[in-house]
Amino acid sequence: MAGINRVHIDSKWGDTNPRIIFSRKHEDAANLLYRDIFNKLNMPLEIGNNIILCNKEELAGRYDWQEGIDCILKFHDGTKATMQEKYLSYHESTVTITEDQKNKKGAYYTCTAQYYFVGYSRIPNIFEFQDWILLDLPRLHILSSQGSIDWKIRHNKKKGYIGITFRYLYFNDVPSDCVIARMEQDTTQDELPLWEIINV
Repeated sequence: MAGINRVHIDSKWGDTNPRIIFSRKHEDAANLLYRDIFNKLNMPLEIGNNIILCNKEELAGRYDWQEGIDCILKFHDGTKATMQEKYLSYHESTVTITEDQKNKKGAYYTCTAQYYFVGYSRIPNIFEFQDWILLDLPRLHILSSQGSIDWKIRHNKKKGYIGITFRYLYFNDVPSDCVIARMEQDTTQDELPLWEIINV
């Protein structure tokens, strides 16, 4: 098994959906970043990247569709982990998780991934992340259930997304207990931003 294994659901809809196209153009940058992060954590990933192409009915497709797992990681010591990814271009850096998906519970309740990555890419045709954060998702749920997180709720008003509600936090409001690594660009500096491991 490769070190990074991405679940791609094969559909004509996915081939034309702008959000999916945007995400897939950023996968190479994410792969390099994950390898760097986990190397610094002394958890190197196995070599190789793999795409698991499947449909919704296949077991691998259900990882993505039902469990919110976009990526399966395999480490050099033989252990594995799962991740949900969100690549965005919004002007503010927030951790955003779907609360309600019209008549269903959103990813906050249904996602079983261990890690949650949110990356922001705001420069057109430059497929890199300016701001990003990698979270321990189970820890985020624990702190939330203890009342330690002041979530904000927003109702999506965009055409096609009416009825979708999401909860969000600004990067600086995420408790450091559940942040594994992060980078937030300092727009007052000319130098390239550096990222840091928060918890080791």
